[in-house]
Amino acid sequence: MSEKSGIYKTIKNPPIIKVVSPLQRFIEKEATSSKILLVCILLGLIWANIPWGNTYEAFWNVTVGIQFWNINITQPLIWWINDGLMTIFFFVIGLELKREILVGGLNDKKDALFAVLTGISGMIVPIIFFMFINYPRFDSFKGWSIPISTDIAIALGILSLFSYNIPKKIRLILTSMAIIDDIGSIIIISILHSHSIN
Repeated sequence: MSEKSGIYKTIKNPPIIKVVSPLQRFIEKEATSSKILLVCILLGLIWANIPWGNTYEAFWNVTVGIQFWNINITQPLIWWINDGLMTIFFFVIGLELKREILVGGLNDKKDALFAVLTGISGMIVPIIFFMFINYPRFDSFKGWSIPISTDIAIALGILSLFSYNIPKKIRLILTSMAIIDDIGSIIIISILHSHSIN
């Protein structure tokens, strides 16, 4: 019995688990990605404002390409982030929001409606604030759609850092507000400030 239990214990907790587990815990912990994001933002701000800050722009304009058979895609690094990784990010966020509305914490109509209304308010209030600051320079009102967008990645990052103090349902509603706000602002900007939708 002791031999079997010893074998079971070895299989259950192989030596590699000592190496893998800390990494898995690091990746799975919610605040980790948020801390990395906020540190990167801080480093980016410092980098862009130091005497040799022009290297910041040069870095993001470095051309990166991939080739697969006859397909060759070569674009600046910033394009791979904005049009590649952010597309995946919004896709995942959209799926998460759909799951919460269908079977998760927002399947209650009142909670979903509350999240939508507060998300819309999150777009309207910055517009009013923007116009108030720029009054009476009406030509400056052209930029009214810029402040309506809440950066989901940053909002979720800051939120997850304080998530241990926030009840799960409140956190879910706040997250949904940020998502709805961002989706709404993207729709407005793409319709009103684009020459055409490609």
